[in-house]
Amino acid sequence: MSNYEIVAPKISVIIPVYNTEQYLEECINSVINQTFKNLEIICINDGSTDNSLNILEKYAQKDSRIKIINQENKGVAQARNSGISICTGKYVFFLDSDDWINVNSLELLFNEAENKNAVIVAGYAKLYKGKTYVLSNFDINKLKAQKSLSKFDNENIISSFFLFIGGKMYRRDFLYKNNIKFNTSLKMGEDGVFNYECIYNYATFSIILEHVYNYRITREDSQTSNLNKKIKFQIMMQLNTL
Repeated sequence: MSNYEIVAPKISVIIPVYNTEQYLEECINSVINQTFKNLEIICINDGSTDNSLNILEKYAQKDSRIKIINQENKGVAQARNSGISICTGKYVFFLDSDDWINVNSLELLFNEAENKNAVIVAGYAKLYKGKTYVLSNFDINKLKAQKSLSKFDNENIISSFFLFIGGKMYRRDFLYKNNIKFNTSLKMGEDGVFNYECIYNYATFSIILEHVYNYRITREDSQTSNLNKKIKFQIMMQLNTL
């Protein structure tokens, strides 16, 4: 077993897992092999019925940073909330179990957060359909356009970049102080509501023009395929209740 002498982890990586045995090892490997080692890796097994739990247990035996939470299937929002409720890192990073990150992603985000004292630090994501990279609204040109954004502005901030949590790192004490969690009643758009609640509560943020996240398009009904006016409207309706 790999034992890293970590008293207080700097980053908590939260990974909801539901029936992703085909991709799970690539996901976990991308985290445990990070250049940034001061991690806790919280894997929430959300009622998987395939071999996902066995894979998680195999990795947990090898790496003491991995913690497994088993729960009945409650959906990705509740799984992430379960991770938030027990994580102890200074920062929180969310990773879907069919996605993966680059080897230095967490180091890049951590250094930017510390240097800029930012609540949210974001890099950009690449989307993959099979092995093919798909140009998307999460790409670098969109990020450059967001560099000037400095305050909560409904007209400017409603963009695909903020509808997605992939590639973003959050300061945990800010989430706790403002009781920011994922809305479990939404069928889609929970990522966007989460981000907008952060900004609504005056989260400072910084953007690095680096590729840090790899999003795998595995389903035709995936949230990435539905970044449309309906989701944006749902987010704005939710924000009106804040």
